[in-house]
Amino acid sequence: SIKILVIDHSADDAELVLRELARAGYSVSSRRVDTREGLLEALEAERWDLALCDYSMPSLDALSALAVVRERGGGIAENAERNSSERKNGQRNYPNCPATR
Repeated sequence: SIKILVIDHSADDAELVLRELARAGYSVSSRRVDTREGLLEALEAERWDLALCDYSMPSLDALSALAVVRERGGGIAENAERNSSERKNGQRNYPNCPATR
């Protein structure tokens, strides 16, 4: 099972991503957070394989969230999606991670 930390203010959007991964045959366990406090708690509570982060959220911006993940996430893979054709400030895609292929 791939353990995915979803950083997104929209439960519906997070569910869509997780549903697509399940439909593609991946076994996924996940947790969704949308605040810095929730993110810190999730990173302390468990070890995650992948963090998926919405770029634009009302209470936590993606760059701040990814800085926390990089600092405290123990080297987990991260992906911040601004839109499908544009990335900036060092967000990375992980084509070799099973969950992002």
